[in-house]
Amino acid sequence: MSHKEKGAIILASRQMGAKMRYQILPFLVCVPFAVANEYSALSDASTARDFYFYLNPIRSAI
Repeated sequence: MSHKEKGAIILASRQMGAKMRYQILPFLVCVPFAVANEYSALSDASTARDFYFYLNPIRSAI
């Protein structure tokens, strides 16, 4: 394999890495917001209580 071919392969792999990074980036941005929305929905008084019972069935039965 010539030096030029190696350079082309390295360049192509870097470009693929950049494309993957841009595809993954939206997930890294969206997921925390989705989790925050779920948490704020659960922090509503009645839902939080139900969620607590769901997580601790033994403790809530006592």
